[in-house]
Amino acid sequence: MEWVTFIPMKYCWFLFVSIFAISAKAQVNPNAIVGVWIDSVSQNRFEIGKVDNAYTIKIIGLKIPLNEKGLPKTDFRNPEEALRNRPIMGMKIAAGIVYNGKANTWNGKEIYSPEKGMSASCTIILKDANHLELVATKYFIKVVKNWKRYEN
Repeated sequence: MEWVTFIPMKYCWFLFVSIFAISAKAQVNPNAIVGVWIDSVSQNRFEIGKVDNAYTIKIIGLKIPLNEKGLPKTDFRNPEEALRNRPIMGMKIAAGIVYNGKANTWNGKEIYSPEKGMSASCTIILKDANHLELVATKYFIKVVKNWKRYEN
């Protein structure tokens, strides 16, 4: 047993604390997603706000705000006929998004896409302070959007 070396308890404690600190996930500020974001592909702008303990997403800018007739774009693909004439600009596309501290994600039961006329569940993953990934899932199909914090 000469090859076994005794490690003093203070070193074991230090090793345990170090491993725990490295393996623990960094907790994100739940309000870190609040602000104005721009889609990297469509160049549309979105505002994420907080209402009570949940988050909302609203369209606040469209790269192409007018349709082919020169009128403001409307929600013409909406499955509900009564909503097809509402303007897309200013539309709230998601509400009730809640923060999951264990996974460091924000999850919503429904996000609406006026360009597709359909809803899906969504997950928001904050990549860093200025980049997020929005994952919309319907059945087994996932669509990933990358947004960047918008600066005037």
